[in-house]
Amino acid sequence: PATLVTIGSSAFRDCTGLTTVNLPGNVTSIGEYAFSGCVGLTALDLPGALLSMGSSAFSGCTGLTEVELPDGVESLGSYVFQNCTSLSRVNYPRGLKKVNASGGVFAGCVKLTEMEVPEGITALPEDVFRGCDELQTVVLPSTLTGISEYAFYDCEKLSAVSLPEGITSIGINAFSGCVGLRELVLPNGLVSIENSAFSGCAGLTELTLPEGGEGI
Repeated sequence: PATLVTIGSSAFRDCTGLTTVNLPGNVTSIGEYAFSGCVGLTALDLPGALLSMGSSAFSGCTGLTEVELPDGVESLGSYVFQNCTSLSRVNYPRGLKKVNASGGVFAGCVKLTEMEVPEGITALPEDVFRGCDELQTVVLPSTLTGISEYAFYDCEKLSAVSLPEGITSIGINAFSGCVGLRELVLPNGLVSIENSAFSGCAGLTELTLPEGGEGI
């Protein structure tokens, strides 16, 4: 109904026969685990009024191949799309200018190959792309000031990443296990690289360190 504004927690959890979801235009929030485990879901139409999605709202929806997130989305809970193993296309909403998003938003999305984080975003959630095995290309905004811990952990196909000059810190295990990473230029504004940030990057052949780094 057009009067619907909220989808509650676990409302349609494990409805394995569900294939299509069309939400009314007035829906502003989707609760945690609302559609988690809906393995038959292949089509998802999210309304422009949507502001928030709870933890694991669509986790384990293994049939989803693409999702268009409205730019007005302000908050994403932890592991919203975790282990959506067929998801190959999804955008990063411009409304997430503050780190309201918790960890692991796209963790385990093994078919995701590229991502562009829009200008205005200053930080990435922890574990945001953890285990995205096929992720090859990432475009980061000039407004970004740090790489959170485990952000690109085990992104094995990631071969190159351009770190904006505004980045001052790289978190624990941020790029650990990125065996495809070949070269890396660390920005001059970088102050600290945390433990194991690049551990296991066996393919790394060229590294340019910044001048004056304090915690490297």
